[in-house]
Amino acid sequence: MKKYYIFTCFLVVVHNYIFAQNYLIKTSAGQIVNGQTVTVNANASDLDVDQKFNVFNNTSNPVLLNVKRYELSYVAGSKNYFCWELCLNDINSGAQWLVTHPPVFNQINPGDSVTYFGAHVKPQGNPGTHTFRYVWFNTADANDSVYVDIVFNFAVSVNTIDKNDIKFELYPNPATHFTKINFNIPSSYPKLLVIYDMIGNKVFESSINNMEGSLNVDLSKFNNGVYFYSLWIDNKAILTRRLIVAR
Repeated sequence: MKKYYIFTCFLVVVHNYIFAQNYLIKTSAGQIVNGQTVTVNANASDLDVDQKFNVFNNTSNPVLLNVKRYELSYVAGSKNYFCWELCLNDINSGAQWLVTHPPVFNQINPGDSVTYFGAHVKPQGNPGTHTFRYVWFNTADANDSVYVDIVFNFAVSVNTIDKNDIKFELYPNPATHFTKINFNIPSSYPKLLVIYDMIGNKVFESSINNMEGSLNVDLSKFNNGVYFYSLWIDNKAILTRRLIVAR
């Protein structure tokens, strides 16, 4: 009986912790993300990428909140900043691990929200991953707080890929019953190998899941003749070359 009582008390504590949070951080779609990780995917060529949140006062009293940012990981050469009523100036990534927003009047009445928070990253053309922790805290009691982690993933834009940096060659070519493609593609976007016949009919398609490696192609059902193989990245044909099947 005692063990059951202790376990019941534990469940009550957990329930109160989960469902009686003082402040609620919500996405624009209304999803509560307290203590969670929100991921933002974008291109390294984008000028300014942001993630916005609404902050709700879930208590019965007015509260003055402020916010601070912890930089957990970053890509050199990029910049970041955030807005909480006022937008801060750009910060070089890696320059300041912790940044606390200057005090502003952010009193939130019970049941009300503040909708002008935004976390921003300027990738400056640099691909990679940034991770931040944003903490909203009661200015009267810094321990009365809530946080959310934000991960910004910046990929190399398809439009900025230099074809000279791509290795994408079939061997043997001419081929008989099989061939193999060796590839090195500096892009994390979805990639496809597509083969067409002379009149443009698609006769083969295969996903390429890695940036570097090889892929075997079975040509046993191909007729003799000339074909064209293409590399597609993010639904765009990046390059096309000729394949000859001769037995």
